[in-house]
Formats: sequence, structure tokens, C-alpha cells
Amino acid sequence: MEKIKVIDVSKHQGNINWDKVAGDGVVAAIIRCGYGDDIASQDDSQWSRNVAEAKRVGIKIGAYLYSYATSVAHAQSEANHAIRLLKGIQLDYPVYYDLEDNNTVGKCSKSVIGDMAEVFCNALSNAGYKVGIYANKYWFTSILTDHRFKKWDKWVAQYNSECTYSGEYQAWQYSYEGKVNGIVGSVDMSWFYKDYAGDYYVAPSAPQENLPNISGYVGTSIVAALNQFGFNSSYEYRSQLAEKVGISNYKGTAEQNLELIRKLGGTVQQEQISNHSYTEYVVKKGDTLSGIAKRYYTNYQALAQYNRIADPNRIYVGQKIRIPA
Repeated sequence: MEKIKVIDVSKHQGNINWDKVAGDGVVAAIIRCGYGDDIASQDDSQWSRNVAEAKRVGIKIGAYLYSYATSVAHAQSEANHAIRLLKGIQLDYPVYYDLEDNNTVGKCSKSVIGDMAEVFCNALSNAGYKVGIYANKYWFTSILTDHRFKKWDKWVAQYNSECTYSGEYQAWQYSYEGKVNGIVGSVDMSWFYKDYAGDYYVAPSAPQENLPNISGYVGTSIVAALNQFGFNSSYEYRSQLAEKVGISNYKGTAEQNLELIRKLGGTVQQEQISNHSYTEYVVKKGDTLSGIAKRYYTNYQALAQYNRIADPNRIYVGQKIRIPA
């Protein structure tokens, strides 16, 4: 079996033309049902339409709920939220608990996050649904380390040429800038290695071995990144690493060093980066989404949609905001 082309969508993709999506080779879609506590205003406004349309054109579906939980009680409310919206709907793929919010979930202890995930996953499992956890590689490596996370299938986000997460995983979200017919703008793209409808599994390629893991590093210095995690930062060692990850003729240039940071799982973060399609702004203390929008002559609603921000009042220092060109 080949790996499976999967997208994930929410109201931020607007009114999707699902006939065109199906014609572009998409096999399955993980659809956001909502976010946070069991409050009707936090239902995803495109949930019902996306489910009905995806099913109509024969695309398999799963669901996800974006978590803002800070306690077991909140996690139970989020489980109730998902169960309410899923009532009467037959899913092919799991319900994923989306754990990535630094200002809420990320402020809890690792054991409390484990407690919250257990409450959510047990509730959904008892309601008859397959369950899984969605998070980025850094979270799976450094935050979601409670032993209970070994029980649930993992959907790992890492925007890279390969997934370098060393644990077992069933799906890899490799891009947030995917282009699919029928969807205006960008969409998240994933490879799934397990067809949950048929329950057969293709093991993902093993990540490269004997490489330092700097997935917690954010910055622009490869020397600082290696030192931060206790690795050798000499030119000779960096040259060896460059060769292993496919950077040819390493001379220690700025461009090569930034690429080396990315290849080893770190995040290159500069204050402001521009390319042909967007400007990337890094949130500072005191920033608001409306203030950033005003600075770039746009509005906060447009930025929230473009960046898939569920609650425009919740942004955090260090978050990268993309401003469309």
C-alpha cells in the first residue's frame, strides 16, 4: 500500500469545492469540529457542510478538536464538545486531540497534560471512536512525555523534507502551504501511513540516525544550537553533519548554517522574514493581532483566517504570524 494523501481543514478554508478536492487525489480529510469547551459558539462553522460534502464525494473523514484545556474538567468539556458534534456521524479515521496551544495546555505540567489527554481520549473511545493525538515534533519530544502518550496513535507535524521524530507515529503533517484544487489559499498536507478504514499500516521511513536532536532550538546560530543541547559545535563536526544531511561543499556560510539548523530539527527564527507570498512577523510582548494587522494595513479577521488562529485574542510571544503579500 502507498502512503495516503490527507488534508485537514476548518472554517479557515472557507467554502470548499469538494468535487475538485476529490479529483486532486485526496483520499481523506481530518475536519475540525470545534475548539475548546462545549460551547456552541466554539463549534466550527463549516463542520457540518465539510462532513456532508466530503462524504458525498467519497472522501474518508476523521475529526479534530483544538484544545485550550488547563484542567481535567476543561478536557472533559472538550470531550463533550466533540461527542456532541459527532453524534450520528460515521467516521473512517480517528478523532484527534490537537495539543499545541502554548498559552493554555503548554502551561500545564506534563502529568496534568497526560491526565487531560486521558480524559479526552477515554471519553471518545468509550463513545465508539478511534482516537489519536496531534502535536508538532517538539511537543511530542519535550512536552507530551507522560507514559500514557504511548497508548495513542500519533500525528506528528514537522515541516521538513522528512519526519525526524524518533518514536512511533502513524501520520506526518509535512506542510501548511499545500495547494489542492477546490481550496482557495493554502491547506495543511499530511501523509498517513495507516489506513484506518482498512486498518493496514505502512511503516514510515526511518529517520536518519546518529544525528543530534535540536528540535527545541529557535534562533539563527548553529553553534549556539549545538551548544544548547551539549553537542560538539566545532567546524569539523558541523562539516560531518552537513554531509550526513545532504548539504554539499560545507563552508560554514550563513545560508548553509540555517539549512543545517532546519535539517537537525531546529527552528530558524528571525524577527521578520519575507518571501514572494507573505511576510512573517514574530510576536513580541504587548502585541495584539489587531495591532499587527493595523501595522500591515489589513484587519485581524484576515490574519486570523490566514494563520488558522481559532481565537484572535490568544496570541503568544514568539508566535509567527504570516501577513499575505
